[in-house]
Amino acid sequence: MDTRSRRAFHPTLEGLRLEDRLALSTTGTPVAASIAAAATIDPLVHPPNLTLKSDKVQSAIKQLHAAFQSFTSRVERASQTAIQGLADGKNQADLLASLKAYESLRGGTLLAQVERITKTFPGGVQYLFNPPQGVLPPSDPTYPDAASNVCGPDLRYYVPPALRIKTQIQAMLDQLNSASTLQQAVGQDTVPLIMRTYQGSRLATARFVTCGNQNGDFTVQGWTSSTP
Repeated sequence: MDTRSRRAFHPTLEGLRLEDRLALSTTGTPVAASIAAAATIDPLVHPPNLTLKSDKVQSAIKQLHAAFQSFTSRVERASQTAIQGLADGKNQADLLASLKAYESLRGGTLLAQVERITKTFPGGVQYLFNPPQGVLPPSDPTYPDAASNVCGPDLRYYVPPALRIKTQIQAMLDQLNSASTLQQAVGQDTVPLIMRTYQGSRLATARFVTCGNQNGDFTVQGWTSSTP
């Protein structure tokens, strides 16, 4: 087994322009079948129209980075502990089960931290963090659907269902938990998987803020086309 240390988690926040993030990648996981098959229509609850300062938005994005960085560091330390345990002759199945349990525990903490971060934005928990509570109703024909790169008619359409942050993180945790061997669990794909989830969560957040500001759901004070 390759016991070399993996590359550190240091994605940059530089160059992030909220208005440039409308082109949110739609290469994520497909919309869950349970959502597509739901009989109910996701209701719209209008959040209070608040004014946010742009530095508060940037602070939230930095907190998002810190939450993922902490998760990555803890998972890497736990992986190294498992590798050392295997070298010490401990049972591989027990080590794998322990590592998965730890990742699930830390994943729950990550979800709670990110949910708190989304509370920064009006409607952020319901429409940025949580998946839709039922199917999205047909949008106004002048707007593209939720999977497009253009803001829809209201907050429900800003972030595609498969890219809501809770959905992204849960998909990451499910993939981490799917490892059938310790070598898979501590393999080289772990950090890139977490980094992709972080990038997707950051882009979803930027898209939500951009669309909310553009459509007047809330105002980002001091936000301009050059705001990083």
